[in-house]
Amino acid sequence: MAYKKVVFVCTGNICRSPALHYIANRWFPNVEFDSCGIGKTASKNALMDKMTREAVKNIMGMEVTHRSQPIKDMDPETSLFITVSNYHTRRLKTDYGLESISIEEEYLKIQDPHFNRNIEYHEEVVKNMFIFIKGYLPDILRNKKLI
Repeated sequence: MAYKKVVFVCTGNICRSPALHYIANRWFPNVEFDSCGIGKTASKNALMDKMTREAVKNIMGMEVTHRSQPIKDMDPETSLFITVSNYHTRRLKTDYGLESISIEEEYLKIQDPHFNRNIEYHEEVVKNMFIFIKGYLPDILRNKKLI
């Protein structure tokens, strides 16, 4: 399969997957990235979590604006799906028949910061995202012939 873009997947598309999407865009500007969710929030055009946006700004120096979008808006024929957890990988397979790469299974755990209202916690999650993007994502992109 010839992938044209990488799509990060989480539940609501308001914390982890959009943060990964924007951080990856910064480090790999020649690769197309997107993000989506598989939960109900994703289909509601919800704003990205305020504390996650603040953490991305504090750690990465980036202003981020994002509205959630559902997986149904993604093209499964040209998208490489990367999920934040094994749960999301299972849901993609069982609910949508899609294969994906699980960050949690193959690389590291990225906790869901949504229900933790502590900025330091959100910043630690963003730091883990950065570890994944700088340390592991380049090999994935090379292996899938995106760079």
